[in-house]
Amino acid sequence: MSENISENPVSVRKQDRNELQKWLFLFLSHWPLFVLFGILGLVASFFIDRYTVPVYQVRSTVLLKKTVRSAITLGEQASMLGGITSTDYENFNNQKILIRTPSQIMKALNALDFNICYYSRGRFNDFEFYPELPFKVLMDSAHVQPLDVEIHLSRKSDGTLYVHADAEGEVSLYNFKVRSYTGTLPGLQFEAPLVADSLIKTDFMAFRIVPTNTPLNDLVTAGDYFFRFRSNQDMIGEYSNINMDYVTSGSSIVNITLTGTCLNKMNVFLAKLMETWTATGLERKNQIASNTVAFINRHLLALKDSLSLSGNKLQRFKLANNMLLPEGILEAQYSKIQELDARQAQLETQRSYVTELKKYLANRADYDKLIAPSSVGIESPTLSGYIDQLSAIRQSLYQSVGLGGKMTNPYLVKLQKEESTLLALIYENISSIENNLQFTLEMISGQRRDLIREQSRMPAMEQQLINIQRNFDMTDELYTSLLEKSLEAQIQKASNVSDSEIIESPSLDYVIAPQTRRIFMKWTLIALLIPIGVVVLKDFLNVKVINNDDVKKITDVSIIGTILENDRDALMVTQAHPNAPISEAFRALRTRLDFLSRGKEKQVVLFTSTASGEGKSFCAANLAGICAMNGKKTVLLGMDLRKPKLNEVLGMSQSAGISNYLIGKKSLDEVITPTQFANLDCLFSGPIPPNPAELIDSDKTREMFDELKKRYDYIIVDTSPVGLVSDAMLLMPYADVNLYVVRHRVTIKQLLEHNIELVQKLNTRNLGIVMNGLNIRKRGYGYGYGYGYGYGYGYGYGYGYGYGDNADMKKGRRRSSKSSKKA
Repeated sequence: MSENISENPVSVRKQDRNELQKWLFLFLSHWPLFVLFGILGLVASFFIDRYTVPVYQVRSTVLLKKTVRSAITLGEQASMLGGITSTDYENFNNQKILIRTPSQIMKALNALDFNICYYSRGRFNDFEFYPELPFKVLMDSAHVQPLDVEIHLSRKSDGTLYVHADAEGEVSLYNFKVRSYTGTLPGLQFEAPLVADSLIKTDFMAFRIVPTNTPLNDLVTAGDYFFRFRSNQDMIGEYSNINMDYVTSGSSIVNITLTGTCLNKMNVFLAKLMETWTATGLERKNQIASNTVAFINRHLLALKDSLSLSGNKLQRFKLANNMLLPEGILEAQYSKIQELDARQAQLETQRSYVTELKKYLANRADYDKLIAPSSVGIESPTLSGYIDQLSAIRQSLYQSVGLGGKMTNPYLVKLQKEESTLLALIYENISSIENNLQFTLEMISGQRRDLIREQSRMPAMEQQLINIQRNFDMTDELYTSLLEKSLEAQIQKASNVSDSEIIESPSLDYVIAPQTRRIFMKWTLIALLIPIGVVVLKDFLNVKVINNDDVKKITDVSIIGTILENDRDALMVTQAHPNAPISEAFRALRTRLDFLSRGKEKQVVLFTSTASGEGKSFCAANLAGICAMNGKKTVLLGMDLRKPKLNEVLGMSQSAGISNYLIGKKSLDEVITPTQFANLDCLFSGPIPPNPAELIDSDKTREMFDELKKRYDYIIVDTSPVGLVSDAMLLMPYADVNLYVVRHRVTIKQLLEHNIELVQKLNTRNLGIVMNGLNIRKRGYGYGYGYGYGYGYGYGYGYGYGYGDNADMKKGRRRSSKSSKKA
């Protein structure tokens, strides 16, 4: 076998099995405790489940469409913006943040009627009504109302109905018409008669109460009803428990969930939130198109008047001078000047757009006035892409902080950085466009001056006609061009759709709390853990030997016998009940003694223990009885000269004994007392001497053992406990086998460990342990074993090293017995 293997695997498995059996029997022995706490756990679970305020989760399913990009490509964006992109995942994160921004939630709340909340008070919690109301409150929205104050409907002893409120602490006053706070009250105590549909008005509230299906008199009789005024600002946090997540990985369909305590309100709110959210997204997409149409319409209005004036002037001139449009050279010059004028007008419009765009950019809150560059003929995909992105970013920022919120979200901080980068790029692009426009306008002006100089050589009448015709055609062409741009912008606006589409309306997803099954499992388990903890703690704090494993952990001395607890009516149980299980245990012990003493025909067997009451005298007497029943001449020695008990076990009285022999007052034959059992003699202790140790440590003791070995096959010695006195250790050298009695649930582990070490230091021969008092009907750690015992050995000094007064010892035993019964 390898030296690394320290233990036999079979032995380890057996040890584990024994440990498992130990705990199993230990818990089973406390089954009433487990039943009691199990019932308590079930009762607690019932009440927790019954009176927990329900918490629901509602769910709506939405399709997030792919973001439509501007003309600029992803590659161009990445190079110009340093990684600012708008992937589908980013779009999801954007929507996830935007849907629960205060401004978005406020839009939904403003469209709902949540400002008056109705409740019924139960024994342990309140129930909120919606949309079926027990009564209806019609408030005067122009008057201030107290926020979050419970206003109760009650009845006085004389049957009169009244409303009342009693609020401690600061109470906010709110005007729902202007949606603003108007002040506070240090507290509120209020009472007024309740008459259906009558105005109840004070300086701090004004409302009417109207019954619905139940008369107010019957309603007040049925229960405790009350209502509260709440502002939308205060409810934002309550409806912010919104979460968004993909239905499955890789899809564009997401679940939007909301948690709360009023199921119907949550369904209504989430539906309205979806409605305002999709409308906001579409509104943002339409914003640039709307701005473009408005910008073009303003210019069209001015051009319409100019076109009308130019047309009238041209017509009057032709009629007055009877002239037609010049042909040939005049027409060619006219066409060139007309083209230059049209181009110049278009460039001036573009420069006007650039100037207006710079104003918009200077005011960052003015995000909704951005106009598409293509609407005025500036074909710059780069600038168009930047403006689209800037509009989206400013929309997100305004939604997030539009109600005075703080820019704390990492995503919003990132948007701010992206906005700054975009603004720098847009300003750079605008500067380049402005320079190009200025250069082109200067070039056109020069060409136009040359043509006019050349035209000035024509007759005055033709020149005037050409100028009037040119102004009319230029205005007409610009007007037509702007009409086309306006139509294009309106078509784009009409074709826009929201980035999200509601697939499934809000409905109950599941009940978050109370979860009946989980509550019963949790609290039943907690209840059962209490007795488990008690049992484990008792085991941890237990200082007494319970089983063989406790002994094996303390010492490597072998356990050579296990004696059952004596449940018979006789102390000499081996003689009175020779076929009882306890008698068989003593027979097995006698057999093991033969192996321990290597088959010696004449054996001296010594019994000792840790303290009084562990059964060494009982074991010594019954082992002697078994040996005698086997036909062996056996003598039982009462060498416990301090506290003799052999006479009690044998049921005999003693007079002279070993102490008389050791002091030379009696001969050996005079102190040997035959018993009523065949082959069994006894040497009682005799009178208690003042110096037991000195008597034992004498030559007379050696002479006594030498003589007894000649006469008997077995010499069974009952001695004093080890540790407190040295009597037993003085006698151990005479013994062929030394047995240390350990009693279940009596012997203290620490004392056993100390005494075994003390005995082993003497190189004691054939030392073995006998486990005594095993109760096979109580396999656990129960303490009601019915044995009174004391731990002090009762040595006094009033009479040398003798015992204290017998009456005191009896009182001590009675107290110990009562204590064990109580335990």
